[in-house]
Amino acid sequence: MIKSLLPLFIFTLGLSCYANRTGKTVMNKSNQNIVFDLKVNYDDKKHHSFEVTASIFNNNTDTVYFLNQSCDGLPSLLVYDNNKFDNFGGINCNIAFPILEKIAPKGRLDFKTHFRKNKKDKKIKLGIYFYTVHKSFDINKIDLTSMAQLILANQKDIILWANEKKIK
Repeated sequence: MIKSLLPLFIFTLGLSCYANRTGKTVMNKSNQNIVFDLKVNYDDKKHHSFEVTASIFNNNTDTVYFLNQSCDGLPSLLVYDNNKFDNFGGINCNIAFPILEKIAPKGRLDFKTHFRKNKKDKKIKLGIYFYTVHKSFDINKIDLTSMAQLILANQKDIILWANEKKIK
């Protein structure tokens, strides 16, 4: 559990440093037409694990730009009950840095991750920290700690929730 929370903590810590240094938030409030959904692909009952394909849909008429991180990427930005599930879809690496992602108008971005069930749960509720920025945002002026602080400071406003899904 600590291993899965460490990237988010570092990410969150970084975002607060950035907000304090600049005195302003760079968030672009364009999440109104963004949809997060997921599909449970399979359930390995023997090992209590399952695979999820998550999708972010941009139903806007403009490209949406958002913050992500190298290394662990989008799976590290997932929000779920970590008392019930462990996300082990990330990659272990020595260094990570913020990256700027984009989704074209009416486009989608898919990614996969794997979870292990801590209990015999039959459903999962999954969200993602989705911090949008303006297309002119300079990713070179932010570090991972600053990015994490921005997310933490705005976490209630930036979580996109998928509908609860049945684990097959």
